[in-house]
Amino acid sequence: MNHDRDRRPRRVAQLVQEELSRLLVRDMSDPNLALVNVTDVTVTPDLRSARVYYSTLEERDLRSIQRSLEHATSLFQRRIAEAIRLRHTPVLSFHFDPSSKEASLINGLVDELKRERESRQQEETAEEALGRAVAEAKSVLLCTHVRPDGDAVGSLLAVRKAIASTGSTVIACCPDGIPGYLRFLPGADLVVQEFPENFAPELTIVLDTASTVQLPTGFDRMSAGSRVVVIDHHMNFEQFGDLVIREDVSATGELLWRLFRTLLWPIDTEIATCLYTAVAADTGAFRQPNTRPSTLRVAAEMQEEGADVAVAIDHLFGLFPAVRQILLGKVLSTLVMHDNNRIAVLSCTDDMMASCGAQPSHLEGFINFARDIEGVEVAILAVAHKDSVKLGLRSGGRVDVAAIAARFGGGGHVGAAGATVQDSLESVIRNAIGETRRVLSSLS
Repeated sequence: MNHDRDRRPRRVAQLVQEELSRLLVRDMSDPNLALVNVTDVTVTPDLRSARVYYSTLEERDLRSIQRSLEHATSLFQRRIAEAIRLRHTPVLSFHFDPSSKEASLINGLVDELKRERESRQQEETAEEALGRAVAEAKSVLLCTHVRPDGDAVGSLLAVRKAIASTGSTVIACCPDGIPGYLRFLPGADLVVQEFPENFAPELTIVLDTASTVQLPTGFDRMSAGSRVVVIDHHMNFEQFGDLVIREDVSATGELLWRLFRTLLWPIDTEIATCLYTAVAADTGAFRQPNTRPSTLRVAAEMQEEGADVAVAIDHLFGLFPAVRQILLGKVLSTLVMHDNNRIAVLSCTDDMMASCGAQPSHLEGFINFARDIEGVEVAILAVAHKDSVKLGLRSGGRVDVAAIAARFGGGGHVGAAGATVQDSLESVIRNAIGETRRVLSSLS
């Protein structure tokens, strides 16, 4: 019996070492991890803990390598759990082994990995290229579109925290500021509203932005000389950026969740809450047509990682300030129905907002009151500012409002889209109704 008890930890240790070695050689996009060789694994008799010993040629970067291993630990444990299927997966801890007797093997392995990495760089996926770019950059600028919403802010804050944890200098800039209803998110107070004058980023990441017209003023100056990465989920878009990662998913937050998993970026309760908020915001609490089974699975994973679901939903869809509700009453009073109640139109002006001390961010969600009217197929919200009109469009899914928005130079998704138009409020509303009628007639 004692022999069996001794043999099982040794066997589990062997399986853990084999699986970790496979992951480190084949699956890692972090260049730090490509230099690691697992020299030994010891597992406690109860199989609850495993000490992983490793060697690397790059001892001058040992702290960075140790940090990369620690960030990847949760993913390693999930992969090991899938591979060896124990009742309890051993909790991994990593320890540098300076006295390894396998130096020559390590030399050969590292040389082989370097050759393989060089030969694969032309074939690497966009995700791998992103992981490499972030790992190599010492200074990173993050930004998102003007007048940011929940997806934009949640994505911005999640990426900011993940990159900051690597030791790189990272600045998240949002010139319009974080809307009040999103300031509950962790890290919101660390976002700056002005591009720093003396900051020269090596890498710029643009989140949830489909076109250059949505970029904040000063972006070109700040990103000059840096590599620009675009991470976005809009299918009507302008092609820009040196590296683009774009998928047709519910929200940029959903896309980022998968990137975090793939690239072994750290995930904690704060990051999970930010990305959950991003997805919940862009799906209207999972009510809109862009909510798919994969979206709900990702949301469940976020909750499992500690996302504060109740707080996120409360701040997105409740806990409103009084000025927002006063403005809502004014906007709802503008409701006009067209085409046998198939089109519902709301409008707002700067004067209406000023009369109750509200800001443009308080308009978030107003259009849904029009969309939720029985029989409405397309809801329109037109907001007149000093020199432009912001046009919002929503549908129940049968009408592709992104196609309507495209006629005004905008874009978005089948169920939610928008555009900014240089015209009068009356003209924009009239033209939006006309274009919507044309699309509806084609579906009849």
